[in-house]
Amino acid sequence: MRLPAATNSAATIPVSSLHPVNAEASGPEDMRYNALARDLVQGLLKRARPTYASQVRALAERISLLS
Repeated sequence: MRLPAATNSAATIPVSSLHPVNAEASGPEDMRYNALARDLVQGLLKRARPTYASQVRALAERISLLS
């Protein structure tokens, strides 16, 4: 299956940054201790648009990625 080019662009970053926030609401311990989830949040910290950067940073602080 071939995905549209827009799926791989920076336009998808804001949407993807909301999924970890929703995941944290349903299972905060999973976000804190799951290595893949933590890697995802670290990646979002680097790439998130300024509009979403504060949400991503707050999530990173809640799962102890930032001190």
